[in-house]
Amino acid sequence: MKIMNARKTMGKDVFRKVWCIFLFLSLLLSIAVSGASQEKIGIEFVKKLARDIIVENYRNALIITVRGTLEEEAILELEKELNYADIRYTLQEIEPGTGAEFRSVISGILKTGIETIIPLGDAGALGFIIQEIRNLGVEQPVYLYITTEEGETVLKEQDIMPVYTMVLSLERPAEEDVIFMKNGDKLNGKMTSSSIGIQTPYGQIFFDSRLIAGIIFGAGAYMERIYTVNQSYFSGFINNPTIDFRLSSGAEIVVRKEKIARILFCVREKELLGIPGSDIFYMVNGDVFAGRLTDEVLQVKTAYADVTVGVNTIRDISFIAEEQVFIKITLYNGDEINGVLRDEDIHINLDAGPPITIYQDKIKEIRMRIGYEPVVIVPVTTPTPLSPTNDMVLIPDGEFLMGSNYGDPDETPIHKVYLDAFYIDKYEVTNLQFSEFLNQKGNQEEGGVAWLNTSDEDCVIEYRNGKYQPKSGYENHPVIEVSWFGAMAYAEWAGKRLPTEAEWEAAATGGLVGKKCPWGDSIDSSRANYGENVGQTTPVGRYPPNNYGLYDMGGNVCEWVSDRYDEDYYSNSDSYRNPQGPNYGSERVIRGAGWSHDARYLRCASRNYVNPDSTSNHLGFRCAKSP
Repeated sequence: MKIMNARKTMGKDVFRKVWCIFLFLSLLLSIAVSGASQEKIGIEFVKKLARDIIVENYRNALIITVRGTLEEEAILELEKELNYADIRYTLQEIEPGTGAEFRSVISGILKTGIETIIPLGDAGALGFIIQEIRNLGVEQPVYLYITTEEGETVLKEQDIMPVYTMVLSLERPAEEDVIFMKNGDKLNGKMTSSSIGIQTPYGQIFFDSRLIAGIIFGAGAYMERIYTVNQSYFSGFINNPTIDFRLSSGAEIVVRKEKIARILFCVREKELLGIPGSDIFYMVNGDVFAGRLTDEVLQVKTAYADVTVGVNTIRDISFIAEEQVFIKITLYNGDEINGVLRDEDIHINLDAGPPITIYQDKIKEIRMRIGYEPVVIVPVTTPTPLSPTNDMVLIPDGEFLMGSNYGDPDETPIHKVYLDAFYIDKYEVTNLQFSEFLNQKGNQEEGGVAWLNTSDEDCVIEYRNGKYQPKSGYENHPVIEVSWFGAMAYAEWAGKRLPTEAEWEAAATGGLVGKKCPWGDSIDSSRANYGENVGQTTPVGRYPPNNYGLYDMGGNVCEWVSDRYDEDYYSNSDSYRNPQGPNYGSERVIRGAGWSHDARYLRCASRNYVNPDSTSNHLGFRCAKSP
């Protein structure tokens, strides 16, 4: 972005020596496919903005805009309002372009004592700004002031979805689309088919190709999947018998879909602006996608009356399909409404796709994200490294039943184990945390391998500009491609240790007795990242925690523990109190399921093992600590 027209103004007390810079950068970049421009922001809007700034007492702030977003009268009005309130600021306009100069200018201003950052613009513009702010690693709170058709509102940072740069564990190309053929060939160029259709269990959907990030082609119905640019995915049967493709050489070809394994689409420029997120729909078949309910109210027949529920008051909706589909609506105020919907069809506008209508028994849950909440200023901070001693949960001492008589042979027999109290991390160790460790200790070699396998194409931590850092958007994903030696070294550096196998299983149960999984017996994609439902890791903490408040104890990545592996350890060991595993054997135990594993590995008792020098795109760890 080219920085333009810096305006600097002071409050009424012109003799004060302290000059607090206030930057205003509104990004007016259209994310519409048509490329239509946004209307300019007028006086009434900036009056509301000025009032919010004054009421919330945002001082020493950095506010940000794109050249031409504000009407000249609006700029003068903003200056007048803030000057009258004795608030000092800098109003600065920019032009669209590369972000390098933007980051340079912002970095310089942040050194002057800025306490708050307020980007202003549409949803797409704010998505881009957040990407740039993340790249800078700022610590100041960020308040997103967004313009919408309905007026102005403020969104939380996670509601602007980041750029979807990885699909199927592969990085999307920057300039050309890529077709991976089943015979091993790889073709670079541009897909020229304008739309792709897929027949899902809940309906037929046709997607504009420009909204697709990747496609998997399978061997039959419901074995194929479309991934859209906002991380939604749709499973079913691809309707297109052929794909039109222009090779880099300029040659036009037509490829039968049976010959294709997968397609990766390049990251389009408009995606860099970010995709605004809406409600999240969890389908019975495991699909997950973002969209917006089109109805303003839902009519619910309850046991006591017909109730009209405003969609803007709903937090989530659960669907229970029996002879009749029952729903449970939870409101923002905590109230619950149980009953039957009068309209059996659910009408949805997809965020990255067309409007669709779905029969309600195909939906498992709807979680509202944004847009329906009251207009409030919400503080948002950018991701920062977690302290190595924070975010742990105390697991109480006592007995629990370890193992299972209904799983693999190495899980038997069920036996009682007593554990002293211990702490365990709420979350799996992230790429951001592991990068901080590597920057202090280096990527050392131990056991014949580096702590982190940075040479593997799936590794999302890279060494650039003289330090280790995660690829953009993967800061809070769990670290992968880490050896057992690397996990042990990190734990020691953090003042912790790896959990024992018994500690891990006790923590995974959440205190539940006789249940298969960390949350109970049922298994579905709304609870965990598994079975390639997403196609890669997800940020830690995205799915609900177990009863102990621990996240991703099933799914996302498998986790290293300290124990050696022995298939017959349970039947041969008489260790009852704080078992440490066998003192022989070369393999190490891993627990939990990764994003690509089958549902059976989600069970708390499931065991697996690999050599300690192994690394994988679905293997990470979390730490434990004794009180």
